[in-house]
Amino acid sequence: MIRKVKLRDAAAIQRLNAECLGYDFDREATEAQLKRLLESDQHLILVAEKAGQVIGYAHAASYDCLYFPTLLNLLALAVAQDFQGQGHGRALMQALREEAKVAGYTGIRINSGISRSAAHEFYRSLGCSEKADQKRFYWKF
Repeated sequence: MIRKVKLRDAAAIQRLNAECLGYDFDREATEAQLKRLLESDQHLILVAEKAGQVIGYAHAASYDCLYFPTLLNLLALAVAQDFQGQGHGRALMQALREEAKVAGYTGIRINSGISRSAAHEFYRSLGCSEKADQKRFYWKF
């Protein structure tokens, strides 16, 4: 089952971030961030549930610029290891796509690390087109 995220999902999201994405952001900070994001209409967060347990999630945010129409920017997609390859990631992405279309977005922008070849194949299997390689920079404050 795919549904919109709730604040009570913070612990599961924190676990998925650590186990699947390599981001060990603590639970309290994850909960505070989720609470803030739930108050924004610029973020769309969906979870995949099986037997009442959150097993995956997708998070996207509005991507506005002056050189093409507004897109959703995929910020995270994670499915617990034991549930990968069973269609949960695809279901999350399809639900995200449908929500985006209803909200008037023209597409979903997806960045994926160069070493994540399995993720690249997954996005290609969805019908996503690949764009030219880019370097990503981070300017920490």
